[in-house]
Amino acid sequence: RISKTANVAEKIKFELRNRKYGEWEDVDENYCYYTDKILGVGSFKAWLRNYGSSVMVMEPISLAEEMYDAALKKRDVYLK
Repeated sequence: RISKTANVAEKIKFELRNRKYGEWEDVDENYCYYTDKILGVGSFKAWLRNYGSSVMVMEPISLAEEMYDAALKKRDVYLK
């Protein structure tokens, strides 16, 4: 799920315009969904982190959990 705040959705849409299997769905004025088949989960996770809280992984759950755990670890670094 992609937040449409601060032109984030438009920037992502521009970056992904040449993706062969990508599907873009505008949900409402606040959010849209992007679905795709990817190779290289490591580089995809790094790309997702560029957008911080503007992007939320919905599926697969295992990837959502990995992103969540990584965010908690990063938060813990700042709280120490």
